[in-house]
Amino acid sequence: MIALKVTSMKEFTKQLFLQDTFDGFLLTEAIFTTSCVFTIDGALNRDYYEEAELAEIGDRQYNTWKELRPLCFQLIKGNKLPLSFRITLRMKQSNVERILERNELTGQFDVDSLQLNILYKNGTMTCTTGIALRQFTMDKSLDQVWDTMVRKFFQKHQIEYSES
Repeated sequence: MIALKVTSMKEFTKQLFLQDTFDGFLLTEAIFTTSCVFTIDGALNRDYYEEAELAEIGDRQYNTWKELRPLCFQLIKGNKLPLSFRITLRMKQSNVERILERNELTGQFDVDSLQLNILYKNGTMTCTTGIALRQFTMDKSLDQVWDTMVRKFFQKHQIEYSES
């Protein structure tokens, strides 16, 4: 797990809320504190969808960031900055499987999720990586792979950060 302190706040928030940079992620949860607290549970409510829509969604358990990004942006848009927000994103399972294959880790880990936690509080934006496994292991190789991938992702999108 690493913590990256975003040093280019304006660019980061533009990419997070206005561009498609993070659209490949799923939203686990988002909490926005403005005039009140808004909590979004990103889990799909399958009862809401018709059969054809469910077929398109497949076995996905969470809404995509792309689907909920406009709503989240509406919650923070305005003349005043939010007091805080926390967004928990996770990789799609198909991407997790690709990461395991590329790094020759297939079969070594029972991965629930690879996460990116975004916290804005007291004028500071911090992104932390995390993994959730379905079994305990002392092996940290997947943690290291995920940390490296997030650093490369930030560099590719020219998101400036310092490691805390």
